[in-house]
Amino acid sequence: NDGRSPSSAFKTITKAASVVAAGSAVYVGAGTYTESSISPIVSGTAGNPISFIADVDGNRTGDAGNVIINGGGSPSAVIRPNGRSYIVFDGFIVTNAAAGVLVKTNANFVTIRNIIAHSNSGDGFAVLEASSATFSNILSYNNGGDGIELDTGVNVTIRNGTFAYNGDYGMRIEEDSTGALLRDNVIYQNTNGGIKLAADSAGGYDAAYNLIADPQFVDPNGADNILGGSGATDDRFHLSQIASGQGSNSPALDSGSETASAAGLSDRTTRTDLVADGGTVDRGFHYRIPVAVGLSGLPKSQAVRVQLTVS
Repeated sequence: NDGRSPSSAFKTITKAASVVAAGSAVYVGAGTYTESSISPIVSGTAGNPISFIADVDGNRTGDAGNVIINGGGSPSAVIRPNGRSYIVFDGFIVTNAAAGVLVKTNANFVTIRNIIAHSNSGDGFAVLEASSATFSNILSYNNGGDGIELDTGVNVTIRNGTFAYNGDYGMRIEEDSTGALLRDNVIYQNTNGGIKLAADSAGGYDAAYNLIADPQFVDPNGADNILGGSGATDDRFHLSQIASGQGSNSPALDSGSETASAAGLSDRTTRTDLVADGGTVDRGFHYRIPVAVGLSGLPKSQAVRVQLTVS
């Protein structure tokens, strides 16, 4: 297959990553992909980044639903841009590997957004010897290590992340990871604490509007009372809000540093009734609001599609 249409789509994300060029966009249809160490073969450019986009609404591939990448117990990370710059990953659920996302070794100007990392043996997200990565609207929970770790990760921005119930710290910033910018994050119930900032990483450190207290999640482990792993399907980290039927308002509600529109989250929600965020942005991870589709847009149980476009 040439990967340029739903009818000739690639079977794996790894295949698409092996043929991309600057300006390519890879749209990944609903399904579970058992892959790891996903990294494009080349870098993008500032004007023409390489994008990997979970096509959860099925607009490009015809397959609507969650796009899950299961590392199959890999000793590597699921998403691992190694030495590649100007790369975007958007909308995936990554699980069951040594790490969810690892931005590594001079992989500069990488953007990670709208991604959930859970039930990995190590960190949910990490930056190692790389700079200028941006993490926005991410959820990291039930990982064996940190929610996110910066290890010689310079000038990294982390916005509207939720880091909860991880086996080490919510955030660990060390090994000369200077210039970290933290805004509008929720950090809660991580085994060893909220934020661990090493003295060697304090230069340029800028943290504000982050909540390190009970955010009043409505039902994080879902109806089955199983957090992550095989019980992850119903895990939800919505915020308690009187307007959506709960008895109290979360302290993360309407308490961020900017408007929801400025944060790019006015089409997403923290509410159980799926009303979009408006006004001052809520802190923490925001969920996609599902788009109603006809029968032709329903996911195909046996179809996984990876479609490549080149600008």
